[in-house]
Amino acid sequence: MTARTRTPPKTSRPTSAPRTKGALPIRQSDGIGWQSMPPRLRIALAVAAAGALFVSAGAIIGVDRTKSPPSFASAPLLVVLALLPIIAAAALTVLRRAVAAAGVLIGAALLAAGRALIDLQIVVDPLLAARPELFAITDVAKPPPGVGPWLLIAGHVAALVAGLLAAGRAGSAPGSPYAEEFDDASRADAMADRRPVAGWALAAAGVAALGLVTAPFGSDNAFVVGTGVLGGPALATVGTLLAAAAVLAGAAMAASAPRPGLSAGVLIGTAVAVLAIALPAVVAATTTRWLHVAWGPVAALVAALALLALAWRQLRVEPAGESDGAPSRPVTLDSARLHQTMSLLGLLTGAASLAAARSRLLVADAGIELPVNYSSRLLVPAGVVVGLLGLSQMGVKWAPIVRPALVVASAAVVLAGASALDTSLTALGTSDVVRPGSGTLLTAGALLLAAATACCGALAGGAERDDVDVSDRAVNGTLITPVTAAVVLAVGAFGAPILRAAGYTPPGLWSNFRLASWGLLVALAAVIAAAVLALASRPPRAAALLLGAATVVAVRALEPTLTSGRVAGATPGTGTWLSAACAGALVIAAVIALTKRRTADAEDNGE
Repeated sequence: MTARTRTPPKTSRPTSAPRTKGALPIRQSDGIGWQSMPPRLRIALAVAAAGALFVSAGAIIGVDRTKSPPSFASAPLLVVLALLPIIAAAALTVLRRAVAAAGVLIGAALLAAGRALIDLQIVVDPLLAARPELFAITDVAKPPPGVGPWLLIAGHVAALVAGLLAAGRAGSAPGSPYAEEFDDASRADAMADRRPVAGWALAAAGVAALGLVTAPFGSDNAFVVGTGVLGGPALATVGTLLAAAAVLAGAAMAASAPRPGLSAGVLIGTAVAVLAIALPAVVAATTTRWLHVAWGPVAALVAALALLALAWRQLRVEPAGESDGAPSRPVTLDSARLHQTMSLLGLLTGAASLAAARSRLLVADAGIELPVNYSSRLLVPAGVVVGLLGLSQMGVKWAPIVRPALVVASAAVVLAGASALDTSLTALGTSDVVRPGSGTLLTAGALLLAAATACCGALAGGAERDDVDVSDRAVNGTLITPVTAAVVLAVGAFGAPILRAAGYTPPGLWSNFRLASWGLLVALAAVIAAAVLALASRPPRAAALLLGAATVVAVRALEPTLTSGRVAGATPGTGTWLSAACAGALVIAAVIALTKRRTADAEDNGE
């Protein structure tokens, strides 16, 4: 009997009362209100309330409302956004959903550090802050920061402290109703409850993170320029990157939460924090004459609303046999449907990649000549591989075997897409006469679809492993040598320059770290992870992992052939030869893994 077919044990706690259709269910496991919650969680709610008041006061006071007032009447909006987390947590507490309320505080706390650094930029150098919802500079005079920004920072620190207090069991006593929420005996239901939304949550978080790191608005005011993380001031850039990473961490935390209530709360807290960052920029751009709406904050808003919708779905989850006395049912996950979804996502990823490669990254007014789009050419081999592997997921027989290759190969799209977006965003940040073309949007879409494909594959793999005995799984000793060689070569393949030319320094991991470098980092991490996992995987899955990693490295090796025309006199660099060697080592390791499978089958048949 596996964890996915185990019947949840009955408890002595009273079942919840019947509910009417459409009402928010109060689950037996979530029937914990103010009186039953741990004292530390009560303190966390109080600290969060104080933090919300600090942020509200900072928004009302502003920076310098006499000489540099906000570009619009922003105080009411900012106050509402500041109070949303504590209002949501309080409402869930009243509904006796204490675990979900704690999740709201945790989700909001994840972005608090990044938001504090973003606001600290106002104190350090307000001329570079670009915060029209707080102050709008119209000349070179530097406004005094005053007490307003410090109140904002204090509020974020309080939110961070509240999240830390609410984390884990929040100091609850063993055996208490709150502590029982995290007992292992209830994890089977929780895993089944959260998995249908895990992939969508990660995909929405990816959209939100991408939207946060882009320019918040376009501007005709030379003193208020939204640059995003490319070319922005140091503190604001680091804070934005932390906030974007925190959104992804929030989705991952929600996907792995032990209870649906906690998962929903984390999604709510994360989504509300994203709204607090993105919504003021959108409102400022739509209400201020010299500002223009950018796509990034709009995408972040849509993603935040998607996270809220997923949270609502989690709040409505009620396993059979808890609230109405109905018999318990086996906890299952439809692996076939996950593979079908993965097939669709893989095909869409491949199609988006090929369409992006054929589209224009940039557009300009008539008479302006744009350079040849070399950087998008890598999307062709990456898209073809991912599309073909996605097609393989339609076959019931081959889908589970090929799935690991598709999960790893999706990193090739990230590798190629990051390079293309780097070219696009660099051009957009240095020239006012060019605009993003359809290729830029298609490339961003391909990246998001690749992430969704990988997440869906991870869920399908988890469902498969629950039905397989892995207790006696041993490391395949015959793979250690080629896998070790492949890992060492992979570090050089992605770390060494792929092209060499006079006066040219390509994006890298050790120097000239840019957006394209993130693609290199993701690809390297995928190759190393696949190689290490292959050591303890079943032979067919090990071969699939290794071949998927080989395709990622092969795409890297094709870069000089496809893109050398962008630099005069370019020749293949050290990274090219290391990539070819790494791909060869991975293929050899895959062949060894398959050979062991045939040897084992022969021994089983007595040959």
